[in-house]
Amino acid sequence: MPGHQQSNRPYTASFRNNEYHPPMGGHRIVDGQHDTGKPMVIDYAGLDTSVAEAMLIENGFRRNAFMDSAGGLESKEGDAGSDGNNDNRPLERTSSISSSNMLAAGPTSANSGQSEFRRRSARKASFYSERAPRPPLPESLRYTFYSRSTGVVQAPSIPQILSNSTVQTPDGGSETPSVFSDLLKDGCYWLDILDPCDFDMQLLAKHFHVHPLTIEDISTEEQREKYEVFRHYYFVCFRTFDQDYNSGSYLQPASMYSVVFRDGIITFHFRPANHHLNVLRRMEQLHSHITLTPDWINYALLDDITDSFASPIQTIEYEVDSIDDLVLLLRENETTDMLRRIGSCRKNVMAMSRLLANKADVVRGLMKRFDERYAVAPLASSSATAAATTIAAAAAGAGTGGAGTQGATGAAGRAGGAPSIKNEDLGQNINMLLATPALQQHYRDGEILLYLGDILDHVLTMLQSLGSYEKILDRSHSNYLAQISLEINQLSNKTNEVVGTLTFFASLIVPMTFVTGLWGMNVHVPGQPGEEESPLYWWWGLLGAMGAYTVVAILLGRYYKLI
Repeated sequence: MPGHQQSNRPYTASFRNNEYHPPMGGHRIVDGQHDTGKPMVIDYAGLDTSVAEAMLIENGFRRNAFMDSAGGLESKEGDAGSDGNNDNRPLERTSSISSSNMLAAGPTSANSGQSEFRRRSARKASFYSERAPRPPLPESLRYTFYSRSTGVVQAPSIPQILSNSTVQTPDGGSETPSVFSDLLKDGCYWLDILDPCDFDMQLLAKHFHVHPLTIEDISTEEQREKYEVFRHYYFVCFRTFDQDYNSGSYLQPASMYSVVFRDGIITFHFRPANHHLNVLRRMEQLHSHITLTPDWINYALLDDITDSFASPIQTIEYEVDSIDDLVLLLRENETTDMLRRIGSCRKNVMAMSRLLANKADVVRGLMKRFDERYAVAPLASSSATAAATTIAAAAAGAGTGGAGTQGATGAAGRAGGAPSIKNEDLGQNINMLLATPALQQHYRDGEILLYLGDILDHVLTMLQSLGSYEKILDRSHSNYLAQISLEINQLSNKTNEVVGTLTFFASLIVPMTFVTGLWGMNVHVPGQPGEEESPLYWWWGLLGAMGAYTVVAILLGRYYKLI
C-alpha cells in the first residue's frame, strides 16, 4: 500500500539509555529464526497497515466508494502478506464533495476524519443495564499510550500517537518510529482508550486476536464484574463510580475493562476517569523499585479503583456517627429532616455495597491464576532449582570452611563427586541463575500474588465496614421510629385527658339542663311582671339543689381524678 513502511526494529530487544535490554514477551529470534515455541499473538504487519491507512484518511485521503460503503477502515484479513503490502487499492486526495456523500466517499478534512473514526454502530445495550447518556468527552485526551522508550503520550487518535512519539536509538539519539508496531516491541506497553469507537474495536479484534466475547462485553458496556482467561490474554471487568459529588450521577457505576497480554495491556472506559493517570504517576514514582509488567499495571489499576472507595466510605462513616448520636438527642422541632438523612445515608451504603460486592470474586480469580503459576513454576524449572541448590551449598561451604573446605571440595571433585566452584565464579553463577526467565517470572508471579492479596484485604475490610454501617443505620432508624411513636402516644394521652375533662363537665351540665327544662315553666322566677310579690320558694329550692349537685359532682370528680 502506498505510504506504508515496514518496521526495521527486531522483535528481540530494545536499546534504552545506551543499554541493551532483552525481550520480555513472546516475540523472540533465535539464531536468526523466529522462535516457534512462542508464536506472535499480534499481527504487526496488519496493525501497521491499518494505522498507516487511518493516518492517511486523517490527512485528507479517502478510499474508493466501494471500500467505504462496506464500512472498512482496514484491509481484508487474508490480504496481509509477509511484506505488509496487503492492499493494492489506490488512495486518492479528496475533492470538494457534498455532505450527503461524506460517508460514502470518505472524509474531506482532518476534522471530518476524526468524526469518521468516532463513528459507533447502533449496538444493543447490556443485558444488565441500560446505556447511560455520555457526558462531554475531552477529545484531545482520548488515547493515552505508555512504554519504556516513549514515556506517556496523549493524543486524540491512534495515528497521532505514532506521530507524537519518539524513541531512543542505539547511538543515544532519538527518532520518530516509522510504524506503530515499533512502539509495542519495547518490552511492556499500555494503551488506554476513552470511549472506544468501531475503529478501535476492529483493531483489537483483528490484529490483537481478541475473542468476540471480549469485544461484545466492551462494546455493550458490560457492567457485571468478571475475570476471564483466554488463549493468549486474560480479560478483567472492574467497576468504578462517578466521584463528582456535585454531579447528578454521583456514585453511578462505570466499568473499566482490561485486556492483559504477555507484553502489554489495553484498557477501555466510557466515562472520564483519573485512574489511569494515577497509575502513571505511581509508575513514575516507583520506577526504580518495581518490575514493570502488564500484570503489575493491571494490579495498580485495580488497586487505584479500590482505593477510590475509601473517601466516600469515610464520608458515610462520619454521617452514620452523627445520625447515631443525634437520633435520640434532637428536640421535637429538630427531627424533621432526620428521616431524610437516614434514608440518604442508607442509599449511599447500599450503592457502595453493590459496587464492592463482586470485586472479591474477581480478585480471588486473579489470585488463583497467579497461585497456580507460582506453584507450577518450580516444577518447570527443576534444573534451575537443582543448580541453585548446588550453588547455595557451595556458597555455604566457601563462607564457612575457608581453605580447608576448598581443599575438601576439590578432593571430592577429583574423586568423582560434585565439581568445585571457585569463590570468584560464585557471584557470576548466582547472577546468571537469577537472570533465567523462569525464575524471574516465578518471582514476579509471587509479587503480584502479594499485591492482589492486599487488594482483597481492602475490599473485605470495606464490605465489613459497610455492613456495620448498615446495622447502625437500621438501629437508628428503629430508634427514630420508636421516638416518633412515643411522641404520638404522648400526644394521644393528652388528647384523651382533654376529652375526659370535657366529658365530665358535659355530664355535670346535662342533669341541670333537664331540671331547668322540666321546671322552668312551672315556678315563679324573679323579674316576672305582676308577680313581684309572689314567693320564690321553688325557685330558690331548685337553684340550691342544682348548686348542691354541682358541688358534690366536682368533689367526686376530684376524688376519682376525673378532672
